[in-house]
Amino acid sequence: MKSASLFCNLTALAEPIITKRSDPLDIDVSSHQDTWKFKGVVFAYIRVTEGIYVNPDFSSKYAGRTNVGLTRSGHHFARPDSSTGATQASYL
Repeated sequence: MKSASLFCNLTALAEPIITKRSDPLDIDVSSHQDTWKFKGVVFAYIRVTEGIYVNPDFSSKYAGRTNVGLTRSGHHFARPDSSTGATQASYL
């Protein structure tokens, strides 16, 4: 009986004490898509580069998300089939 009680107590202690705070909605915006006006969206990833292609609309899309109050960030879409990581990093 003692071992069963000890097991239950240890199991309870092992459970993480983490409180879920939110489920932020986010979107990924590239140069060929701009459908970002969804209710509840709070974060946008804007593609800066893909391989060695540089998104010519990045600055305006970043500013546009800033102006509507979204948290935003730029990202790179890797294309290892087209060039090296170092080359792509220099474009980013």
